[in-house]
Amino acid sequence: MKRYDKRLQFNPSKEPGNGYATLAAQWAAEQRQDMITRVQSNKDGATLKDLGVVLASSYGWIHDAYSYFDFYTKTSPRVILPGAFSTPQEAGLPKYQGSPEENAKMIRAAFHYFGAAHVSFQELDDNRLKMIFANDEANGKPYVFEDAEVPSVEKDRYVIPKSYKYVISYLVVQNMFTNKTGESWDGYLGGAAVAKAYSELNFMQGRVLTFLRALGYGGAGSNPGHVNGFAVLGGQGELGRANLLIHPVYGMVGRVPNMVLTDLPVPTESPIEFGAMRFCKTCKKCAELCPSNSISLETEPSWETTGPWNAGGVKTWYADWKTCLPYRNMRYAGLCGNCQGVCVFSKFDEANIHNIIKGTVAATGIFSGFFRNMDDAFGYGNLSNEDWWNREIPNKYDATNGRWW
Repeated sequence: MKRYDKRLQFNPSKEPGNGYATLAAQWAAEQRQDMITRVQSNKDGATLKDLGVVLASSYGWIHDAYSYFDFYTKTSPRVILPGAFSTPQEAGLPKYQGSPEENAKMIRAAFHYFGAAHVSFQELDDNRLKMIFANDEANGKPYVFEDAEVPSVEKDRYVIPKSYKYVISYLVVQNMFTNKTGESWDGYLGGAAVAKAYSELNFMQGRVLTFLRALGYGGAGSNPGHVNGFAVLGGQGELGRANLLIHPVYGMVGRVPNMVLTDLPVPTESPIEFGAMRFCKTCKKCAELCPSNSISLETEPSWETTGPWNAGGVKTWYADWKTCLPYRNMRYAGLCGNCQGVCVFSKFDEANIHNIIKGTVAATGIFSGFFRNMDDAFGYGNLSNEDWWNREIPNKYDATNGRWW
């Protein structure tokens, strides 16, 4: 495995950076016209109110992807609090001191409050360093480790301090109920779950970096590496057929397992195995229901990539970005989450039978085909847009986690 040039992921052409800006502008124009056409059709799931939910859910989703990389060099105020200081050093105070294990416990408590469903930790070693991107996809600048105090964006490179030897991965979960309207491919509500999760992730990045700075440490955000890879190595789940993280509790409805590089010492956690990848071999539901046919239907994972847009170096099922991206960006407001909603592991907590199924899958794979067929028979993953608008709203607030259920 070698470090990956991220320009290739979102560039359907085979040369880094070649023509992507033109394609992006073309996609944006086609997306706008597609939105107008859909709303004018007044189809179920594509009405103005449906589109309005997506647009509102996108609030806070900052498309300047690296605004959190050089967070500490920004001149705009990040903490609105009279008399507040950015770092303890500014106030003549020592920075926080704790063992890696104590630090991990503290981070978990804080990040859970900020909105993370799962937090994991690891130290960068030679192999994990290969999962830091070689280049940024937007402008091709390389990521380099230098003797620096804080991360910075220079004219010709992104600078990561050499002291940032630790990785914290944190998972934000999409709204499962809303995500499951994604099978209505002409509609928008499934995409609203994606947009809202991205918005929450951006707000959370600011909180995470502010928290680390308040302790006397730092962080480089905006995901400068393979987020799913770091999440898998940190024990958050397994890499599934759709080339996304499958969590043992939340299934595939985690939006992005965000990562931050930091100089705060944390322990290294181990990967887990609970049967997800074994289940994926026979299930194939996400691939069969993928509207752009971008997910492999092969039974066995492979080292073979579908093109230069895949990083390679991992035995898995590689997604075909050349077919996925045009569908997402030209036909679905860029927010397709269909594979996440239909995944057998992505089920409601109230469906207690799935706890039994997940336990069985962890122990043996002989029932995988049966469980997939049962999932189809019960219609899991099939929610109409009208189900969403007419759903029962429980008047229950979870004060511990700060959210309505």
